[in-house]
Amino acid sequence: MNKKNLFYAIVAIAILVVIAVIAPKGGDNNMFTAGDGGFNLKELNEKSKTETSLSGSVSANATTEQQLFQVALVGAHTRYYDRFYIGGNMVGCISTEFGVCTPVLYAKAGYNWDNLNLEYRMGNFKRSTIVTPMIDPQYSNYCIIMGEGAGVSNAMQLGLTHKYFTFGFGHQGGSSFYRFNDGNWYAYTEVPVCKWLRLTGGADFGQFVSGFAAAKVVAGNNHITVTGNKLGTENSNVILSYARNNIAVGDGMLSVSASAWAKRAVQGIHLVTGLTKGKATLFAEAGLKYSNVLSPYAGLGGSFMF
Repeated sequence: MNKKNLFYAIVAIAILVVIAVIAPKGGDNNMFTAGDGGFNLKELNEKSKTETSLSGSVSANATTEQQLFQVALVGAHTRYYDRFYIGGNMVGCISTEFGVCTPVLYAKAGYNWDNLNLEYRMGNFKRSTIVTPMIDPQYSNYCIIMGEGAGVSNAMQLGLTHKYFTFGFGHQGGSSFYRFNDGNWYAYTEVPVCKWLRLTGGADFGQFVSGFAAAKVVAGNNHITVTGNKLGTENSNVILSYARNNIAVGDGMLSVSASAWAKRAVQGIHLVTGLTKGKATLFAEAGLKYSNVLSPYAGLGGSFMF
């Protein structure tokens, strides 16, 4: 058995062990019960419910470097049948930077035990929930391009979530969802260490191994985030940010953030201050980039949530 096949075997065995240890023993709620102890469709329909959400934003800002106008729509729909559920999530975008795109678009199905959730996903989505908290959508786009969120495309993933951790593995980046002759396999985990610290990391097993790692500290309204993106490649980078929100100013709320980032031959800092009243936010931004020469920039912008 070669090293790649050995890795897949170890992952599969680990999942079976976790299920065997954590899943509740006995009872009609056990997913593996057959015969008279199986699912009752009438009971499932009686216990079914649907959750649907839809929100959006319109944003625009201009700096001495570039301009951005962007409309984003976020939707989610999930149908629950007692412990089993099926649904999907979507983030659609119309942007002067990216055009029309759906960076997040996936279908999901899963089953909840008392101590464990098993979920299958197919589509385009993010592996990590840890990203730089930003007021400015233009800089947020820049962080995503650098690799924050560890997005996957044309992916098929199986994930296990316990209240203390998440572990997932899958295949992504191929010409289709169901072919594995191109693209790469990957694995990742995300762990809430305590109520104020969360860690995540993962690896892509292609021709060369690459990965990501991130940590987030939340203390009240203070957020400190550090992410390492595209690690092991020539495009590897690091982003360190601090954000403070919900600072009362009159009848509005003030938010501030500061980020420092570094990638191959280029470094920079970015500062944003925003004032939110109701669903509208106005913000000012400034920053510096250094690549042989120092390049300052500044700008103004706004966004509206609906």
